[in-house]
Amino acid sequence: EWNNIYGDMGIDYVSSTLGLGSGEFTEPSDSVKAILHRIDSGGSLSRNEALELLDIDISQLHALLIAASSLRERSKGRTLTFSKNVFVPVTQICRNHCGYCTFKYEPGQGPLFMTPEEVLDVARKGAGLGCTELLFVTGDKPELKYPVYRQALKKLGYDSTAEYLAALGESGLRENIFPHTNLGLATRDELEAFRVSNPSMGLMLENISMRLLGIGEAHYRCPDKVPAQRMKTMKIAGELNIPWTSGILVGIGETWEERIDSLFALKRLNDEYGHIQEIIIQNFSPKEGIIMEKFPPPAFLDMLKIVSITRLIFGGEMNVQIPPNLNPDTYTLG
Repeated sequence: EWNNIYGDMGIDYVSSTLGLGSGEFTEPSDSVKAILHRIDSGGSLSRNEALELLDIDISQLHALLIAASSLRERSKGRTLTFSKNVFVPVTQICRNHCGYCTFKYEPGQGPLFMTPEEVLDVARKGAGLGCTELLFVTGDKPELKYPVYRQALKKLGYDSTAEYLAALGESGLRENIFPHTNLGLATRDELEAFRVSNPSMGLMLENISMRLLGIGEAHYRCPDKVPAQRMKTMKIAGELNIPWTSGILVGIGETWEERIDSLFALKRLNDEYGHIQEIIIQNFSPKEGIIMEKFPPPAFLDMLKIVSITRLIFGGEMNVQIPPNLNPDTYTLG
């Protein structure tokens, strides 16, 4: 009966991926079926229902995957789209100390920042290779912590990293390539300056939990990771109608409830302003030398669950991305 409702949408593929024989699948509970039927009919998922869906075991997971796939395919089909971008790490100096970070280094361990000439060269080469997006990434407000960085930036004529990035974006746009800036926390004045040249911007929520700012947690000594401040930046972006990319990190010490609460915080924001164009579900990947190098990555089944539930929360129209570089063998399941 379940297959008749949803049709043949890859049961064999799902079963082989999960290492199950077709006979090992079981019917979900009546409560779970009722939730998924209502979503399939255009209803919305509540927080409590999302938490209930998390409790299904591996033998019932196919029902969740098929429901999410059905919702996506009705809205987007099976066409995969992407933009060709050139990655521009303007500065890797950062005032935060995220336990999972592989991006940051301290002054003296590398250049303080890319020069305007270096950025312009990258923009020209990227445009020449057919790239349409200049992806600016940066550490968070290093000028507030490091005098050597602040003084070097001042010599270029800028008081803040935000001011410098806004100018770089305008330079890039003149080379016929669109800037997309991931700045971090930003004021209204800063976002208005970026809107001149950036067709879209981004800031990961990461997680809505204040608990993760505590001693020994992933966001300890991270002033830019206060959830309310990140939500405030994205709220201002909504008021300014700036197309936005956000998302959560999975596996940095958060609970399942904190994951779900983070997704619903983003949904409420998007319900109010409609400016979030993409949700990224980024899995933690341990690397040697980081604070959390001995933390395990999230389990594959956990990623399947959270990605599927993300689709059910946000509906078929939202773009949902699982970073392929962090999931080279499994990202196609998204």
